[in-house]
Amino acid sequence: RTLAVTIWYPAAANSVEQSISRDGIFPGSGAQDAALRPTPERFPLVLLSHGSGGDGSNLAWLAEALASHGYLAAAVAHPGNRLGDYSVEGRLAVWRRAHELSGMLLFLLADPTFGPRIDQRRIAAAGHSSGGLTVLELAGARFQPAAYLAYCRGPNVGPDCAMVSGVDLTKIPDLSGAAISGRDRHVRAVVAMAPLIPGTPAAAT
Repeated sequence: RTLAVTIWYPAAANSVEQSISRDGIFPGSGAQDAALRPTPERFPLVLLSHGSGGDGSNLAWLAEALASHGYLAAAVAHPGNRLGDYSVEGRLAVWRRAHELSGMLLFLLADPTFGPRIDQRRIAAAGHSSGGLTVLELAGARFQPAAYLAYCRGPNVGPDCAMVSGVDLTKIPDLSGAAISGRDRHVRAVVAMAPLIPGTPAAAT
């Protein structure tokens, strides 16, 4: 799948900051396409994962703060579970997300502009809701679709179950992919904000 990626970074000192509104909901500010600050030689990197039905701009408030404090921040809009492109099946298939973040990371490490400037000893990930689960998967947790759907049929159903109401498992061709670990050893720390965790026992691999 093609991934839409937004990168925030410390800009050169002479950059002119302007107001930015990427989706009309989450306003921000920055110097679009400015030159990367020449020093220090390398920056820490934080990968960002948005909540279900959102996009990368949902976490602009965090990304801008990180960039202003000397971090690179990169957010991916997850296909099948992003603004303007989502389905019930896409919402359930959260196991795809960790692999998408890892794919974005490999792309950034190979990029001629950003790759040489990334401090590979300081790579972290942060996410909200489904994005919170995503970054936990990068740390070794595994989402179990059957356990999650069983929870949604149980006596203590949470509001999150409405997101997957009526899901058709036959429409998810990579259902078996949920069993594949999303652990990424490049990632040294994760921050999970209000993570979606039913059906997700911790598992280190």
